[in-house]
Amino acid sequence: MKDKFLSTRKDEKEIPQLKKLKSKIPITTIIRYVCNEFRCSEDQAKIKGRKNNKVRAIAMYLARDLSGVSGKELGIFFGGISGAAITMKYNQINAELLRNKKLRGKITNLKKQLLNI
Repeated sequence: MKDKFLSTRKDEKEIPQLKKLKSKIPITTIIRYVCNEFRCSEDQAKIKGRKNNKVRAIAMYLARDLSGVSGKELGIFFGGISGAAITMKYNQINAELLRNKKLRGKITNLKKQLLNI
C-alpha cells in the first residue's frame, strides 16, 4: 500500500508524516536507472564541472524527489556542490518538464521503473 499509493503523492508540505512513509530509493539505484535510460556512464552523471549536463541534472532531480536524502548530502554525492545548487537544478528540470513533453515522458517512465509501478 505504502509503495503503490504514497510514493506518487506530492503534498509532503501539508502532510509532514507522508515524507516518513514514502519509500526511499538509494541514490546509486537512481543513477544506474538514469544512465541506462540515457545510455551514458555513471561517472558522467556524477562528475562536476561540465556545463549543460542534462543526465546529471535529471539524476539530481530524481534523487531529490525519490531518495529522501537532504540537499546537502546530495550535493556531497554529486561532487561537492551546495544544497542550494541541487535545489536550483531541481527547479530548472521542473520548469523544463512543463515545456518538454518528451523529457516529461522519459522522467515519468523512470519514476515508474524506480517505484516498480
